[in-house]
Amino acid sequence: MAKKSKRDIEKELREKIQKELHQKFEQKEENPRPSSPEPLLTRDDTSFIKEQEERLLRLSLEEEIYGKYPEFIYCENHLNEARWLTPAELEGEYEFYPVEETGFERFKKKFTRKKILPKSDSPELKRKIEELRREIQEDAYQRIRQFEARKKEIMQSKKSEIEQKIYQEEIDKFYSRKKGYKKYINHLNETRWMTKEEHKNQDEFLEEVETPAQIWGRRVLITLAVLGGITLLWLASVYNGSGVEEKGYVLVSVNEEKGQLYIDKVLAAGFTEGQPYAVATGEHEITLLREGFSTKPKFRVITVTGNDTVSISFTMEEKAFGASGLVQISAPYKDAGVIVNGEFHGTLGKANSIILPEGNYTIILEKPGYAAHPPQQTFSLNAGDTVNISFTLNPLRNQGKSRSSEGLSESGLLEVRSNIKNAEIYLDGQKTTYKTDYILQRIPLGSHIVRIEKKGYKVYPEEQVVRLSRKEKQTTADFTLTSLMRRLTLKTTPVSGDIIVDGRLLGTGEVNVSLALGEHEIRFGKSTLYDVPTVKKFKITEDSPQRLTFTYSLNYNVSFKPDQKSNTVVKSGYLFSDNIFHQSNEAGPETELNKSINEKVWKLGYAFQYRNPPGQDALLLNIFIPANLDLSQPLALKLWIYKTQDLYPLILKAGSYYSVNINQYVLRKKILPGHSEKEIGADNYDSFMINKYLHPGNNQILIKTVPSTKSYVTLWKVAVGRP
Repeated sequence: MAKKSKRDIEKELREKIQKELHQKFEQKEENPRPSSPEPLLTRDDTSFIKEQEERLLRLSLEEEIYGKYPEFIYCENHLNEARWLTPAELEGEYEFYPVEETGFERFKKKFTRKKILPKSDSPELKRKIEELRREIQEDAYQRIRQFEARKKEIMQSKKSEIEQKIYQEEIDKFYSRKKGYKKYINHLNETRWMTKEEHKNQDEFLEEVETPAQIWGRRVLITLAVLGGITLLWLASVYNGSGVEEKGYVLVSVNEEKGQLYIDKVLAAGFTEGQPYAVATGEHEITLLREGFSTKPKFRVITVTGNDTVSISFTMEEKAFGASGLVQISAPYKDAGVIVNGEFHGTLGKANSIILPEGNYTIILEKPGYAAHPPQQTFSLNAGDTVNISFTLNPLRNQGKSRSSEGLSESGLLEVRSNIKNAEIYLDGQKTTYKTDYILQRIPLGSHIVRIEKKGYKVYPEEQVVRLSRKEKQTTADFTLTSLMRRLTLKTTPVSGDIIVDGRLLGTGEVNVSLALGEHEIRFGKSTLYDVPTVKKFKITEDSPQRLTFTYSLNYNVSFKPDQKSNTVVKSGYLFSDNIFHQSNEAGPETELNKSINEKVWKLGYAFQYRNPPGQDALLLNIFIPANLDLSQPLALKLWIYKTQDLYPLILKAGSYYSVNINQYVLRKKILPGHSEKEIGADNYDSFMINKYLHPGNNQILIKTVPSTKSYVTLWKVAVGRP
């Protein structure tokens, strides 16, 4: 049977349409009722379209209402979703951020902003607009009231701070004039005025706060004392006699020329390597330090007698610094000793800046007669970091004469503390029967090594060297414990996948688990429409995030070609100026064999040769989106579509244009293909991101020529999937 020509097809279709029009007109005369144009796409999408129209209407009204109040700031997130927030709401907001505009942009926007509210006389639409307007206006009033209340609360707080300051000043003025009252301070910098009797009956406010007059008086006394000391030294040098204290000497040799000598953790001024250095008789701890070098042994203990010379030697080796950071220490006294993880690093005047390998550290400052606050500083040092820490040093309070018996005069107290309680205490390598926090009593004077242990925890520092003397009979050893296990939350998104750690299935979707510090391997179960995340090896450290999220990447793909047999997936047809799609197997796009690829292609042009306007060829593609498909991930529409030089009849200039509609959204009104028919191939196609236009369920994509098209368009295939 011979194929009908386009003229015959048009004539039959014209007669059919005229007949249908007469029938509809007669029915309308008999039973008149309002008619509605046939929708472009199926009626299944009516609710979705209505929802989108309402969303756009709400966005327009929000911009109109919120935009006129200075309390609201226009914000967006990384998905370009908009929201109007007050400064108070922005304080705890981590998703939406203010959109910064220049003065010129605000001025331009003020005069160029288009009102996108629909113009309609429909009572239903007007009622809907008024309802939304009232709802948004009420929300704006309520949020502005909340913002004003927050501002009032902040102002009240500032007012309270000022009142408290004035109140404290008045208290100081009042009690400073009262006889017998003195001002004391505790470790939290809280102050209190008390009598001498009240001060004895409490143990919190220990240090007296000096008045300006007392401070100046103390300075005068110190000045007089210094002058007196200088005078006595001068007199002693003039009348030097047999009463001079006997001294000994220490002779230090080292393989390096430079180094600072420390005697009993005090810098020995004027020390020269290879020359005797005068020291008091008795026992001394000697060490030699130099930045960037390690000393072997770390220290030596010697006993010096009168007029005796003790020779000792040290070996200094240059440290090999790999990944390291800088620690800067500040404190009021430069002669305070710096202890890093239990190891002496010199005095603050020489060791205020220390280069250390990356790791965890505890630093303590020691100065006889003073207590450091805080007692220690614990931190983690990463490569390239600079850590700044500071201490205050407060004089120890005179506790008066000890009430202990003479048998306890050669012992002291050692307090061992840790951030995690009930850790076993070890003293000088021996396990005690006590656990932290605890004060060990009757500890012999001298140096002791303290360490603690607790199962499942790592201790920083590993051990500490403490010293008890007749001047300092009480000291403290502080330790930091960190768990060797870490509590983690593991989650898969956007689907719930099996989570397998070190070969053990822990759960699906989201699991809370405790894992040991160190390396682990994590795998994931399969899921339809998604690619499984790759096997990951990750290391858990003390600073690791507590929540880890793993993403399944979308693997959705559908394609359309002319040789597909089913006509429910791809519908061929045409459109006129009314934009109504008419399905037709005869008048739609023709298919022909392309010799370059040896495959069939669609040839889109005009629908009817002898009609004015002639209409446009069109293809309607139906795709189904599963409910579990994450449409926030990118999905691309790929068109292997090409412009040609195959002109329409009686046309002199080529113009191959097409248009794309998705679920009644006009993606592009007029598109010129990016490649010509001579470039047809797998790598040459037009691509558009369409995930925001799709929805779960049935979706329709309309591809058609436009009225300005003057030459045919070749379409090889269509695909929807990952970019």
